[in-house]
Amino acid sequence: HHLRGLGGYRVHVSRYGHAALSYVREPNNRVDLIAVDLHLPDMKGHELVRQLAAETRAEQVPLIAISTSVESSSKERQPVLDLGAARLINKPIQVPEVIAEIEHVLSRKRTNHRAARAVHGEPE
Repeated sequence: HHLRGLGGYRVHVSRYGHAALSYVREPNNRVDLIAVDLHLPDMKGHELVRQLAAETRAEQVPLIAISTSVESSSKERQPVLDLGAARLINKPIQVPEVIAEIEHVLSRKRTNHRAARAVHGEPE
């Protein structure tokens, strides 16, 4: 909840992986970025990342994974990146660091989107 309203972003928080999947699947919900805590009460974070990667609505949505510690992140980093996460950051999170990661990931998404449109001859 630390990010709610910070950085000018509107944040939807789901405490449970299944609730996050339901939110992403809902066609009326706009999702520009997904941040996943890898340690959820109802499912493993890796499983949520895997399921999100399989969702048509989420396939172009960047994902940032959040790990509980540097020690656990060293084991989790490659598997979660292989599942499609753009970044992995460690707790305790520092809000400026997370906002900088969000900015970085979203700017890459915008750049990739513009490049794809240019390849297809579409106006920006």
